[in-house]
Amino acid sequence: MERILQRILSTNIIANLCIVAATFILLGIFRKLVKAYISRNDPDRRLESMLRSMIRTVEVIVWTLVIMALLQMNGINITSLIAGVGVAGAIVGLAMQDLFKDIIMGFHIVSDKAFKYGDVVTINGYEGVVVSFTLLATQVRDLNSGNLVTICNRDISTTAVVCGVYDIDLPVSGAEDPEKVEALMKKIAGEIAAEKGFESCEYMGVQNFNGAQFIHKIRFKCSPAEKWPMWRRAMAHVYSNLQESGVRVPNQELDVRQKAE
Repeated sequence: MERILQRILSTNIIANLCIVAATFILLGIFRKLVKAYISRNDPDRRLESMLRSMIRTVEVIVWTLVIMALLQMNGINITSLIAGVGVAGAIVGLAMQDLFKDIIMGFHIVSDKAFKYGDVVTINGYEGVVVSFTLLATQVRDLNSGNLVTICNRDISTTAVVCGVYDIDLPVSGAEDPEKVEALMKKIAGEIAAEKGFESCEYMGVQNFNGAQFIHKIRFKCSPAEKWPMWRRAMAHVYSNLQESGVRVPNQELDVRQKAE
């Protein structure tokens, strides 16, 4: 029993415990300082993922150095251990090339301010809200399907932040009175603009003419995350006004011919 107590109370054990405790305290202070910096200087959360990854990296490096120092203090030769770790690190590095590509692309996204948490973006053909971003992967909630899509950062080729501007192209028969049609389009745009959730809406004029019909454009702006609900509400105004006014929307003609026997 006395030997056990002597071993526990020995100088090496106390020194080891002091080093471990000091490491915990210093890393805790470091984490709090970084979190305070994030809350103060990163309101749009662009740097949050990079700084959190930096915290984890620093912690791994610090604990590795502490463990090696403790082994050396307790009489364990770490020279051969370091050599083995170096060989293993080279092998792991070759096997984790894709991981490094993800991290590098993640740093590019952060430094270029390509997008941030909560933005509605188009990435590799997906249009959705950014719900998570790390240095390894980006997650978006697809606006069309509601699916949660995870994309490795190395696979991101093009990104675009959606501005929330959408166009409704309405074909109207060329036989209609131009003044009547223009008044109708302005009325539709005014009703849409008055709806809650729409930032603006205006009649842009005639967009195109293809012989039998004129294409009139109405443009509205809303939150990109509410694209489809707003679109349906806008189309409800279009439908009801067209029905009340009697303005004709050309129908597609289908030419059906029966082959003679």
